[in-house]
Amino acid sequence: MKLWIALLLAASAGRSILAQADPLIPKGPPEIPPADRTPQAPTLDEMGVNAPLLSVDRFSDAAGTLLRRSANPRLPAAGEAFSLDDPRFAVPVSGPAGFSARC
Repeated sequence: MKLWIALLLAASAGRSILAQADPLIPKGPPEIPPADRTPQAPTLDEMGVNAPLLSVDRFSDAAGTLLRRSANPRLPAAGEAFSLDDPRFAVPVSGPAGFSARC
């Protein structure tokens, strides 16, 4: 009986060790793909580095909803750089119980 229990314990311990082995972990050195299977690096044109810069008008009447240049002519022109930390972009908001702030 003791031998039977010992064999049963040994068999169950072996199964738990095998169950913990991860089949997705590579066992040998990394594979090096053959040269004909390695993709070529994209060119600068393919990555868009040489593409022309676009002018974006974020404050036009067509694009703006809250901040429109027609209502506030001091807003930046199309394509002009700006910082969202500028006080012109602080919008008053109100919350529950009359809480108000600028966001």
